[in-house]
Amino acid sequence: MSIVVQLLKRVFFSCMLRPIALLPIDASLYLVDGVRLLRDLSFPSGHAATIFVLISVVQLLSRSKKKSYTVILLGLALMVAYSRIYLCQHFYIDVYAGAWIGIISALVVYSCSLYFRGPDWLDHSIYFLLYTYGKGLPIKK
Repeated sequence: MSIVVQLLKRVFFSCMLRPIALLPIDASLYLVDGVRLLRDLSFPSGHAATIFVLISVVQLLSRSKKKSYTVILLGLALMVAYSRIYLCQHFYIDVYAGAWIGIISALVVYSCSLYFRGPDWLDHSIYFLLYTYGKGLPIKK
């Protein structure tokens, strides 16, 4: 996800400006104190991509698919996405594209990991490895 976002930001859409760079200087805006306003590399939002990949992975890996957890995770992601717009760091389309990049990245990696078996030692727990390969290790009492 980070590779896709940074490639899009720095190679394909490096000329995309952030909202503060496009607003008139005399615009009466409410700006949050202490927030450094960047002027370039707007599209897509890396923060939105990160939070949406995180909640997508958590949702895909959780065994209990309760609606309340899903709503809480989605609410958290939407708050992070909204904060990027509220802080004048991104436009709506930046956040929207970042969210889709995060969701699609999580789905691609999850679906690829389902079909990749990996080495046999990955199927065992750490206790099995310690028991099998740790027999020759001296244990201090």
